[in-house]
Amino acid sequence: MPCSSFPSLPSLFLLPLLYSIIFILPLVDAERRSRLWMLTGGDKFQGDIDGVDGRLLLEPKGFVLFNALKNRGLRWPNGIIPYELDPNFTSHELEVMKKAFASYSKSTCIRFEPRDGEKDFLNVVKGYGCYSQVGRTGGKQEISLGRGCLFHEIVVHELMHAVGFWHEHSRADRDDHIKIVWENILPGMKSQFDKISAALQDTQGESYDYRSIMHYDSTAFSKNGKDTITTVVNGFTSVIGQATDLSKNDIIKINKLYECPSGEKKKAQPREEDREKEREMKLRKMKEKEKNGGGVGGANGNGKRKCVDHFVDCAHFARYCDRPSFFFIMKSYCPRTCRHCTEKDIGKDDESERDKEMEGDDDEE
Repeated sequence: MPCSSFPSLPSLFLLPLLYSIIFILPLVDAERRSRLWMLTGGDKFQGDIDGVDGRLLLEPKGFVLFNALKNRGLRWPNGIIPYELDPNFTSHELEVMKKAFASYSKSTCIRFEPRDGEKDFLNVVKGYGCYSQVGRTGGKQEISLGRGCLFHEIVVHELMHAVGFWHEHSRADRDDHIKIVWENILPGMKSQFDKISAALQDTQGESYDYRSIMHYDSTAFSKNGKDTITTVVNGFTSVIGQATDLSKNDIIKINKLYECPSGEKKKAQPREEDREKEREMKLRKMKEKEKNGGGVGGANGNGKRKCVDHFVDCAHFARYCDRPSFFFIMKSYCPRTCRHCTEKDIGKDDESERDKEMEGDDDEE
């Protein structure tokens, strides 16, 4: 009897369960675990910030501006950040860094350029863990991208520290937007969730950003796999700490801090609560269209089935499309984003209609 290429039904349930029990992985998948890179730097301020005495942030001489540097003298002149790279990085790792540098150059006036004799520069090393100093501290300034750090989102995060930004969840107004679940935090790690005094901050009217690349994951420093951070706005606990690149609000703040020419032209983000209401309205409209003949199993005017995403944030979870453990759920909920639509499923008119429906999300965020 030929062997089936698919596992038996019982194994579909037992194998994942057995795997979870053996390895005790409450944080689920490897990429999610990689987002907890701050755990490799327990001796650093808030996990991955080097060269900082946390007491400075509670004293009048602190230097914070909307979770960025208040002392403008600590910015990099003209937004140009010279760097030197550890010769031990592989070609693949160098490519990851190159793409991270590009994330800044395409949306801000920040430029990472190879050092050409500059006195102040970033020395990117393949050290132990992932950490950076905040802003330009002077001279040879170390930023570590060690084992497990060479993912695009992690490199972008550490570089934003070097540009001059603290963690989003350390904002003085964070209690209006998130709740810290202190009882779930690892012993000795509660200081990683310290707030910075309101006397040292000026949010400049920028709203709290759940999608910031500078936000902790919901289970950061968890002792039991349960949430250490939950969001006040429903539905965003699973969003925080999952950014894969600079958010639009990150870009706005960088451009403001460095007075980039395009910075003043960028409109401020709406409140997260308002964005969520807008998404819900669009989702309801999509569902109404499905009831009227669209959606899964429905048909458009040309008699072709519609192939649409059934979750408004599919784009933010696109990286899971090709992961075997998420294949079926992503195919079911995000078929368009994961490119499971065929010519039989969708026509050009449908595609443009769907794109128009969702492009508003990108413009508004």
